[in-house]
Amino acid sequence: MKSRNSQIVRTSIVGVLTNVLLACFKASVGIIANSIAIVMDAINNLSDALSSVITK
Repeated sequence: MKSRNSQIVRTSIVGVLTNVLLACFKASVGIIANSIAIVMDAINNLSDALSSVITK
């Protein structure tokens, strides 16, 4: 049976990876669509991932 701490760590890792993948996707779409708003949203996702790494 997994401990609560290992579940928290696993969930955090999944969240960080999801934010990084989402940022890559949004950056690609934003560049293709020439949309600064979507590119900036991608940067926001990266900052969310970074803050998750720092707080854990």
